[in-house]
Amino acid sequence: MFPAGRHDNRFARFADGFFRRRALAAWTRSGNLGGVAALREPCRRAPVAPRAVRIQPDLVFHAPNMNPILPPGRLSRFLLVLLLCAGCTATPAPHPPRAAIEPVRVYIVSGQSNAVGYNHVKDYHGGREPFPEELRVQPRVLYWDGVESATNRWTTLRTTDAGSFGPEIGLSHDLQAAMPGATIAIVKFAVGGTGIARSTDYDDYIPSLAHFDDHGRNWHPPSDGRDGGLLYTALLRNVRAALAGLEAQGRRWELCGFVWMQGEHEGGISPRMARDYEGLLSGFIGSVRGDLHAPGLQFAVGEINSHTWAFGDIARRSQAEACRKDPRAVLVPTMDLPRNAGAGGPAHFDADGTLALGSRFARALRDLNPTRNGGKVETGK
Repeated sequence: MFPAGRHDNRFARFADGFFRRRALAAWTRSGNLGGVAALREPCRRAPVAPRAVRIQPDLVFHAPNMNPILPPGRLSRFLLVLLLCAGCTATPAPHPPRAAIEPVRVYIVSGQSNAVGYNHVKDYHGGREPFPEELRVQPRVLYWDGVESATNRWTTLRTTDAGSFGPEIGLSHDLQAAMPGATIAIVKFAVGGTGIARSTDYDDYIPSLAHFDDHGRNWHPPSDGRDGGLLYTALLRNVRAALAGLEAQGRRWELCGFVWMQGEHEGGISPRMARDYEGLLSGFIGSVRGDLHAPGLQFAVGEINSHTWAFGDIARRSQAEACRKDPRAVLVPTMDLPRNAGAGGPAHFDADGTLALGSRFARALRDLNPTRNGGKVETGK
C-alpha cells in the first residue's frame, strides 16, 4: 500500500498526530499542568520515571498518571504549530491609521491676482535652476481649485499646466514639513483684479476708471439688507462643497487657517476705498468666521506689495490697523519680496517671491496657533 521505505514514516506521523490530540484532550479535561510545564520550558528534557513505558519514539507517558511529555525536538515544532494556529484565530484588531484618527487640516487661500499667482516655474532663481520637483507636485497635499459657478473635486496639489502657481505651494510645503504626520488640504478660490469694496459705494476713482463697475463681482459680505458679492458667495460655496467632499470620503476635518492676499484693488483705484479698507477687511474676516461657524479661525493677511499703487500706503496702514485689533489675525510683510521683471507684470510676485510669500504665510499661522499648525517658528528660521 505504501512505497518501500515510506510506510514507517507515514505511520509515525499518523501516530504522532493521534497521540498529540489525545494528550491535549487529557490536559483540557483534567486541568493537569504537567504537560503545560514542559511546553513552558521546551529546552529542558523532561525526566523519565523509572516505571515509564515508551509507547513510540515520539511520546513518553508516566505510568502513574499518564501525563504526556514531548521530546524537545518534536516539542519545538508542535509549539510552533500551536502559535501559528493561535495567530490565525486570535489576531488582535489593528490600530486604525493616524490619518483615520486625526482630522484633515484645511487651509483656505483666497484674494486677487497675487493669490492666484502670475509667475512661471522657469523663472525660479532667475532661471538658473530647475524648479524643485517636491514643490511642483505635492502628492500628500489635497487640493481644491475653486471656481465661480461650477462644482469641483479634490485633487493633488501641483503647479498649473501653464507653469504658474500661487502662495499655496510654499504654504503647504512648509506646513507639511512642520507636521509630517498630518494630512494638509488647501481650498483655493482667488480672482484677479477684484476687491472687497462694492463699486456702487464709491465715485472717487482714478481718472482711468472714472465709471468703474464691478457688476457685483466683489468679496463684500451681506450687509445693510444687501446680498453678499458674487465672489464672497462663491467663496463660501466652494469651502462648503470642499468640506462636504471630505465628509463624503469619511474624513473628519478642521479649519486651521485662512490666507488672504488682497487689497491692491482698493489701494490702486480710490483714496476713500483705501481709507475704508480697515473696516472692509475686518467686516470680511468677521463674516467669514460667522458664515463658516469658525469663530477662532486664524487669518494671515498679505501686505500689499511694493508696486506703485496710487494709494498703497493708505491701504497698508488700513491693513495693519485691522490686524492689530484682531488677536487672531496677522499682517504678513511683503515689501521686500521680488516682483516680476517681465512676464506677469510688475504688480505681481515672481516665482521666488511667491514661494517666499507662501512660506511666510505658513510661519504666520504657526505663530498664531502653534498647537494646531505645527509649532511656533523659532526666531531666525
